[in-house]
Amino acid sequence: MKNTGLSLLIVALLCSAAFAANENADSTKQLDQLEQTIYGNVRTGGMISRLDDIEKALYGTKLEGSLAERQSAHIDFLENGSNGQPSLLYKTSVAEWGLGIYNNADKPLMERIPIIEKKLEESALDSKPLAMRVERALGLIFTDPVSVSTAEVPAGTVVRMQLMETLKPATTKKGDHVLFRITHNVMVGNTLVVPVGAPASGVVTSVKKPGFFGRPSEIKISVDSIKTLGSAELPLIEGSASKEATEFEATYAAAAGTSLVGAIVLGPVGLVSGFFIRGNAKEVPAGSILYAETKEPVSIAGYSVPDSLKEQTAETQYVDLIQNKKVSLSKSDAAAKSADVKEKSVKTTEIDNL
Repeated sequence: MKNTGLSLLIVALLCSAAFAANENADSTKQLDQLEQTIYGNVRTGGMISRLDDIEKALYGTKLEGSLAERQSAHIDFLENGSNGQPSLLYKTSVAEWGLGIYNNADKPLMERIPIIEKKLEESALDSKPLAMRVERALGLIFTDPVSVSTAEVPAGTVVRMQLMETLKPATTKKGDHVLFRITHNVMVGNTLVVPVGAPASGVVTSVKKPGFFGRPSEIKISVDSIKTLGSAELPLIEGSASKEATEFEATYAAAAGTSLVGAIVLGPVGLVSGFFIRGNAKEVPAGSILYAETKEPVSIAGYSVPDSLKEQTAETQYVDLIQNKKVSLSKSDAAAKSADVKEKSVKTTEIDNL
């Protein structure tokens, strides 16, 4: 009996230790997540001192409560919203959009907020808490308090993305992350759900180097979602609507004799995603275009655009984020099914669809 009791005690202690280890791992992961969102990197030091620094950066003062309670509250404040208020990330994205700044959701708050302030007043309030700075900026940009509403993005909603870096088959490796940005606002009625410039992260899934006798190289990239106004992401796939848009723009670019750089259409996206590069192509240039679409209806937090700002949503053209200018191809053209244009011969380019 004594041995049995001792065994049960040891099992209980081991379970307790395992639970504590998991709890500590979760706490460390949350702390790392907070620091990445605010600073863009994970900091060193004790967990308490790191959390104190986060609170000073966000609010200007330390808060009370256990480590877990404080971290959970900060994640709600940053990512989910709390007490009926939108999240700080959501408010920051709305402020960028209101000022005509391309969305910087791939950057930490310590970089995003000074960009907003400099656009407003030519200087940043670096010594002030981040939460106060965002609220101050919103008060200067908008007449009414910024709120959040829910919109349902329909299935088959097409998004157009631009490659933000040049890819070279000779140096690109499996597992590399590749940045795309959306070239237009995604609207559901009068509700903004994805702002122009919002990032989508692609991952290189395989690479084949150029071979002898012109054997083509190949880069396959998976792009499965794009950032929305808040922390949520909008799932993406390849589908018939995005294929039609891809084919139209490829034909449009060829018929117009458009320069290769910044006008190449790449695809498709999804499980079989990939860019096929002929053997004589040395790189996929920054500015290249990729289309994707939503697979099914998705409910997303969005910003109900007031009447005073509706002109900003009435754009009929895409944006070239590399050159910071509008492009001649209109959104309606890209979505249209034009048999006349499709029948035209398409010039062979260095990059073709798989």
